[in-house]
Amino acid sequence: MERQLAICIATYRRPEMLRRLLDSIGAIETPAELVVEIRIVDNDRDAGARQTVESWRESSPFPVTFRVQPEQNIALTRNAALDLGPADLFAFVDDDEVVEPTWIVNLLAALEESGADAVFGPVEGRPPAGAPGWLRRGDHLWHGAGTPGRPIPWQGTRCGNTLVRGHWIGERGFRFDTRFGRSGGEDTDFFARMWTEGASFAGAHDAPVWEDVPADRAAFPALLRRKFRAGINYQRLASRVGGERHPVVMGARRAAKALLQLLAGIPSLLRGRIDGLVNAAFTGAMLAGGLVAWLRPSAGESHVAYGDASSATTREEAA
Repeated sequence: MERQLAICIATYRRPEMLRRLLDSIGAIETPAELVVEIRIVDNDRDAGARQTVESWRESSPFPVTFRVQPEQNIALTRNAALDLGPADLFAFVDDDEVVEPTWIVNLLAALEESGADAVFGPVEGRPPAGAPGWLRRGDHLWHGAGTPGRPIPWQGTRCGNTLVRGHWIGERGFRFDTRFGRSGGEDTDFFARMWTEGASFAGAHDAPVWEDVPADRAAFPALLRRKFRAGINYQRLASRVGGERHPVVMGARRAAKALLQLLAGIPSLLRGRIDGLVNAAFTGAMLAGGLVAWLRPSAGESHVAYGDASSATTREEAA
């Protein structure tokens, strides 16, 4: 029995990275019963990705649909791909990632074996050349897929390497919330709402994707800002989903964690390694973001993670 798979890609001014992703998708293995289509939505009003997509379409083994969504809003852009029509399965992958040939096969295997409504594969960030030791030794550019054999909570969800059963998007009409379209966090919000409706999530540990992180996004200040926004978005989402610890309690836990990281890093600091200081700073940034969002609930909307349409800056995931 045939099943339809829609691979959804939101892109913004990353033509070379997009081409690498598409080349890797062109080499994926697929079961005979799976009918694959590619849906690419460009969030650049100038349609900067059009040439890349049209060039790749000539050699694509799969049908390709290209759309432009001109308003700077990642949620609207993701929704534009969903609105192109129903499918049995929806896969999400980011325009700065590269997939393995067995990517879809392994995502499908994890979905079927777990019986989950969505599965999440690891995203392995590769640091730029000349990256400092603390970045190479830490997991700051890595997004995991939970603990093998255990369900993933909503807090561990995101787009980027994800497979979702299509009835949540078709029959149940789930879409990304446009209020998170400039701040980031729209993906975790999407799955958090699924979770409140009874959805279950699992890891697809054998389906990694790779991300080459540019130097500007791998720099300490950029990662610190990202952690701060993550703290804001986590508090925004927790307040909507409910059942989470009070923000002050969460802040105290993060403060204790930062202190422990700092103390644990003292021996390595004496040897010239600042890993413990870095870890403590990132935990502190999340603490600060969460408290800011609690004290001023509208704060998340003022922290923009996606550049405006007149800017050539690279968009940065904030979830």
